[in-house]
Order: sequence, then C-alpha cells, then structure tokens
Amino acid sequence: MSFDTLEDAKGWLRRAGTDSERGKFVDPRDGSITVADYVTRYWKAGVRGAPGTI
Repeated sequence: MSFDTLEDAKGWLRRAGTDSERGKFVDPRDGSITVADYVTRYWKAGVRGAPGTI
C-alpha cells in the first residue's frame, strides 16, 4: 500500500484503527496473496532452528 502524502497515510491509519476497534476493519490486501506464497516469501525465510523442528 502506498500514499501520496504522509497526511494521507496518517488518515488511513486513524480510520483503520477506529474500524479495527469497532470490529469492522477489512484488510485491503485481502486475497492478494495466497497462504502458500506467504509461507514461501515471508514465514519460511524467518524460520530458524534445527531441520527436525522446522
């Protein structure tokens, strides 16, 4: 996600926080990445430990 100005980003963050507190927040990225892609790109790269525990 990107914004034109810092104020735009701050406004979005305020609205997202309020929506989250109300239980109404919907991630705008929802569905933009599969679980398999997430695991490959982000989770798996950060996993540390012995191969038997991974």
